[in-house]
Amino acid sequence: MSMVQDNDKSKGKVLHSIDIGWRYTEAWNSNDPQQVLDLFLPEATFIGPGDSQPLGLDGIEVMVKNFMTGFPDMMFTNIALHTIGDSVSSLQWMFAGTHTAVFSGISATGNEVWLPGISEFTLQNGKLISVRDSFNLSAFLEQIQKGAYNLKQFRDLLGFVPPKAK
Repeated sequence: MSMVQDNDKSKGKVLHSIDIGWRYTEAWNSNDPQQVLDLFLPEATFIGPGDSQPLGLDGIEVMVKNFMTGFPDMMFTNIALHTIGDSVSSLQWMFAGTHTAVFSGISATGNEVWLPGISEFTLQNGKLISVRDSFNLSAFLEQIQKGAYNLKQFRDLLGFVPPKAK
């Protein structure tokens, strides 16, 4: 059952926390920063493991573009979505991508990164008002420099078949 109405006024609007994990993942996987930004309210905040202060919408836009530029083939895979009512949810995910361009000042290494994480969402009026991401930042940065620890294990775990191998 879809929680999204199909009229022009609500087209693409997230109306329930169970929708947000799927929409958030689809938006990131689109490689279009605007699709991610459209899920946020103008006063929304985001905080990740390396952030000393929450980012506002301008900072969120910079962060999204940074990831999409540094890892243009990136893919998020949903592992589990947990919801509490209409306004709170958490999403367990797996990030996979190849570092082929500058990311946060780090020149392209060509290494693949595979990393699990969790996003916690709070909604207000059907849009994101806050997001908190949790993942092992040290492992992420190490994989950028050295590559994924056990890429085959991650691929097998997710049943991932690289596109060129199909």
